[in-house]
Amino acid sequence: MKAYYRETVAKLVEYDLRHRTSLAHTLEVFLGSYGNKKEAAAKLFVHRNTLSRQIKKIEELLGVDLNDKRVSKN
Repeated sequence: MKAYYRETVAKLVEYDLRHRTSLAHTLEVFLGSYGNKKEAAAKLFVHRNTLSRQIKKIEELLGVDLNDKRVSKN
């Protein structure tokens, strides 16, 4: 579990601290919205395009495709 945390959430938390962003929270809300960008954007009070850019950055940092249902279920 610790290794999984270091490979995923910890990367986002470290990035957030260095760049004063909130990508870890964005990912939590996005996954909690079952990948529904419209719903997640509303919960985060951001435009859907802003959320899409944030999701793209998260995917780059983690090396995953969040549109891949196998990824979002883990």
